[in-house]
Amino acid sequence: MSAPASYKLTLATKITLVRVFLIPVFVMCLAYKKPGIALAVFIIAGVADGVDGYIARRRGEMTELGAMLDPIADKLLMFTAYMMMGISGQIPIWLAVSVVSRDLLLSIGCLMLFMSVGFQTPSPSMLGKTTTTAQMVTAGAALLAAALSAETNIVLLTMYLITCGLTLASGVHYLFFVGTRMVYEKPDESQTEKSTPAARN
Repeated sequence: MSAPASYKLTLATKITLVRVFLIPVFVMCLAYKKPGIALAVFIIAGVADGVDGYIARRRGEMTELGAMLDPIADKLLMFTAYMMMGISGQIPIWLAVSVVSRDLLLSIGCLMLFMSVGFQTPSPSMLGKTTTTAQMVTAGAALLAAALSAETNIVLLTMYLITCGLTLASGVHYLFFVGTRMVYEKPDESQTEKSTPAARN
């Protein structure tokens, strides 16, 4: 029996899974203090992120499985990158805490929404997209600085501050605005019951 179309392993979904499998490799590179290799893995994962989305749209293979795995892969990469770099001192601890805590809160919020209204994939806002881009660029810059044994300068510090501000702002946006909208968009059960044939003879 073939799997439902929405859960088939398309080419785009397979690339997304490769991104997930690259995360342990990335963690090992950071753990063994190989920032140059970690940067290469990080770049490959970032390029793959764009490729899988392009392929899915190009081939008309947008599936529920892909829609679910893609943000998970993004969040896992950002979560591990900032957590590991924060622990090792490659980035300020306050930046690591802002990114990690935001992702944890969003994960808890998504779980609560899933339990309440079922699986939904909210469309990413412009603020969310900007925040993700800032986080990726900042993480890449921090890895490059570590690979070159460069000290934190005004450029890096500015990037840290901007990324932290965007992270906090987008966290508030998703938790209070997007989450509230999704809850209120839940179909009215009473209306559903009215539309269902009431007679059961």
